[in-house]
Amino acid sequence: MIVYNRTEYSALNINQYRKEKYRLQVELLKLQEWVIATGKRIAIVFEGRDAAGKGSTIKRFVEHLMPKAVEVIELGVPSKKQDKHWFLTWEKRLPQKGKIVFYDRSWYSRAIIQPSMGYCTESQYNYFMKKVNQWEKRLINNDLILIKFYLSISRENQEFRFHKREKHTLKYWKLSPNDWKAYKNWHIITSYKNEMFRVTSTKHAPWVAINSDNKMIARLNAMRYVLKVLDYPRKKVLKQKKWARENPTYNINVNGTLFNNLSRKQYTVICSLLPEAEKVHAAGGVVLGGGKVLFIKKNERWELPKGIVANGKSTKKTALKEISEETGLPQNDLKIICELIPTHHNRDVEKKKTIKEIMWYLVSFKGDMNTKLIPDKSENITKCAWIEKNSLKTPLENSYRHIQYLIEYVKQTEDFKNLTRIN
Repeated sequence: MIVYNRTEYSALNINQYRKEKYRLQVELLKLQEWVIATGKRIAIVFEGRDAAGKGSTIKRFVEHLMPKAVEVIELGVPSKKQDKHWFLTWEKRLPQKGKIVFYDRSWYSRAIIQPSMGYCTESQYNYFMKKVNQWEKRLINNDLILIKFYLSISRENQEFRFHKREKHTLKYWKLSPNDWKAYKNWHIITSYKNEMFRVTSTKHAPWVAINSDNKMIARLNAMRYVLKVLDYPRKKVLKQKKWARENPTYNINVNGTLFNNLSRKQYTVICSLLPEAEKVHAAGGVVLGGGKVLFIKKNERWELPKGIVANGKSTKKTALKEISEETGLPQNDLKIICELIPTHHNRDVEKKKTIKEIMWYLVSFKGDMNTKLIPDKSENITKCAWIEKNSLKTPLENSYRHIQYLIEYVKQTEDFKNLTRIN
C-alpha cells in the first residue's frame, strides 16, 4: 500500500482552495493532452464508504477536462448478466486509447460492499479475490495505466454527512436506506476493507489511501498524486504555497491494518481506541550504511534491530543500544538522523494479549563497513546482513507486515534517498 504523506493545509480557506485547485487543473489538462496525443489509457478508481467524497472528487478532476476524452462510470446496481460475468462487465468499460476513465466505485464493489451487504455469494467473493490481481496485471501489461484510490472517512463524519444530506432540500435523494444499513455494518465493512488492502495492494497496482474527513484537502491530494506519478510534456512541478507546507504526519500499523497520514490528534485518538491490554514500548532503527540496509534474522524471519524500552529510558538511547547489542556494531559509530513512525501490533505473552508499540528511527552507520556483524544469539538472532537497497524485496518477503510497511515508508523519505545516494 502506498504511504502517501498528504499535505496538511493549515487554515485552508475557500479562496486558497480554489487557487490551488486551479493550479492542479491546469496541469491535469496538460496531462489529458498527452493522453490524447499518445493514445494512452488511464483508469482511475475511487473506492470508499458512502459520503466519503468519491463523486465530488471526480467532479473536480473532470471539471475543466475535454469531455470527448474523459468518462465517468458509475455502474449502479448490476444486472444479473453483469453480476455473473463480473470481470467481463468491467473489461467492457475500460478506457479506449486516448481516454481517461474515472470509476465512482469499481470492480472492487465485489471486495467490500457486495459481501458485507449480502449482494454476492461467498464463492463469487472468493473467486474475485483469487483472480483480481492476475486480471489487473494483464491489463497493465497491455499498457493500461491504473491508479486505485481509497477515500477514508471517520464514522463520526459519515454520520454527520448523512444527516446533512437528509435535511438538504436538494441532496436528500442521495441518502438511501441502504446507506444507513452500511453504516450499521461499519465493522463488517472494515474487515472486508482490510482484507482487500492485504490481498490486492500489489506492486503493480497499489492502493493509495487518502483521508477524506476534509473533502477539500482530499480532492487536492488526489489530484496531486496523479500529477506526481505521471510524466507528461510541459509538466510543471508545483511549489507549495507558504500556507501549504507539509506538517509532520503519523502512520500506524495495528496488527496488519494500516492507518496512513494521520494528524497528531488522529494518531492519539486511534491509540486510545486500541484494545484494553498491557502496552509494551520498544524502539529500533532502520540502519543505513554504504547504501545498504541492516537486517537481522530472528526465528527464521527477517527483522530490524529493536528492543524493549526500560522504565525511565529514552527511546532514542534504547534504539542505539539495541542496534549495537543485536548486531555487534559499535554504538559510537551509530547516529540517529531522524524520527520515523511508530508501528503497533498485537502479540500474546503468556496467554495475555498485549500491544507492542515500536518507535522507529532512521540511523546512519558511520564506521567501517568491514566491521564484523555479530548476531545476538541470546535473542534468537541467527544472522545479521547488509542488504542492497535494490535487493530489499527478498528479505521483506520473509518478514512481518509492519516491517514491510515501515521500509516502504522509509524508502520514500528524502533522508533515505540522500543517505543512500551519498553512501
